[in-house]
Amino acid sequence: QFPVELIERLVLALTNPGDSVLDPYAGVGSSLIAALKHDRKAFGCDLMPEYVEVAWERIHALQEGTLRLRPMDRPVYD
Repeated sequence: QFPVELIERLVLALTNPGDSVLDPYAGVGSSLIAALKHDRKAFGCDLMPEYVEVAWERIHALQEGTLRLRPMDRPVYD
């Protein structure tokens, strides 16, 4: 899956709170999670039903506060 922290920087740089983010190849929803995390509206689709199901599970985990994400400011390696 694509790291949320990578797309998160793009969402913050290119959109404002309340804007919409569209990902026509949403996969497991990393871009959607980045958008929702920063008060944007998120729209996405994918051809693979399995990916859509995983995306929904991750979005629900984000809303419940149980989705594990690496903070943007923490280095990958020390």
